[in-house]
Amino acid sequence: MDMLPPLRRWLAGICRTTPGTLAVVQSPPIAEPPSPAGRQLVLVTTNPLGESRRYLFPLMRLGLTGVVIGRGGGSEILLDDPTVSRRHARIWLHDGNLMIEDLGSRNGIQMAGAAVCAPGEPTVLTDQPFRLGALTVTVRID
Repeated sequence: MDMLPPLRRWLAGICRTTPGTLAVVQSPPIAEPPSPAGRQLVLVTTNPLGESRRYLFPLMRLGLTGVVIGRGGGSEILLDDPTVSRRHARIWLHDGNLMIEDLGSRNGIQMAGAAVCAPGEPTVLTDQPFRLGALTVTVRID
């Protein structure tokens, strides 16, 4: 089936053409889904005085090993607070869920006022704030 005659009829209806001319029709650009490479983990800490800091970490770098949060000693996200251990916790992405694990910290990880995980026992992070030492922490993926 030759589609050219119907196409010519359609083009003649939307623009004036003369035989031998070329009509170019552009479609609107199609929005592409966000690239996982551009997405990031957003971690916001709030200290007891209400002062907040925001930390960004590329989501593609979370992988299986995740990101270590702490006061120093090999942590990728450094929190300047004496109640946070040098290597306090690890966050990673597993089957679409953000996971958190205590790395043997002195003050632990608390959600809703209760310790949520013993060292080495991963817990799924929700959109609820949690505590690392004296800091209230929220995480999300943007």
